[in-house]
Amino acid sequence: GSLNLSDSVASRVGMEALFNGVGSSEDGLPCLTSLDVSRATPGGGAEAIGEAILSGKMPAVTELKLARCGFDNDAMRALGEAVRGQQMSKLERLDLSRNRAFTKEGLDSFVLAVRESGKGLASLECLDLSDSHAGESIEPLAAAISAGGLQRLGSLR
Repeated sequence: GSLNLSDSVASRVGMEALFNGVGSSEDGLPCLTSLDVSRATPGGGAEAIGEAILSGKMPAVTELKLARCGFDNDAMRALGEAVRGQQMSKLERLDLSRNRAFTKEGLDSFVLAVRESGKGLASLECLDLSDSHAGESIEPLAAAISAGGLQRLGSLR
C-alpha cells in the first residue's frame, strides 16, 4: 500500500508523532510500499522518517518521495543509518529533489553510509537529487557507484 502525505500541512510535532509511533509499534507498516511526503513540511520530523525506516518497521518500502520536504543534514544522517542498517534493501526509487536544507555534509554522510553498508542500495534504480546540494558531493557519490553500492542505478538526476 501507499501513504501519501504530499502537500500536507502537518506540523513537525505531528510528523514526529506519526513516524515515532510507526517505529515504536509492534508491527509498524509492514505492507507499506510507497511513502510520499513531498512538499510537506516535516522539518525536524524528517529525521523521524529515517529513524522509522531504521527500526525495520517499514520493510517493504520500494519508493520514497521526499521532494521539497525540509530534509536537512540530520535527516540525511538518519536515512544513511537506515541504509547502513540494511533497512532499505528493497528501495527502488528515492526522490530527494528540491531539498536545499541539507548541505554537502549531510549528503556525504548519506553516501558514506551507502558505501559502508555492504549491500548499499542494491535495488535502487532511480535517485533524484535535482535542485539540491548534490553537485557539491559528486565525487563521493561517484565512489559509491564505483564501489557497487548503487549497482542497479539507471537514473540519476
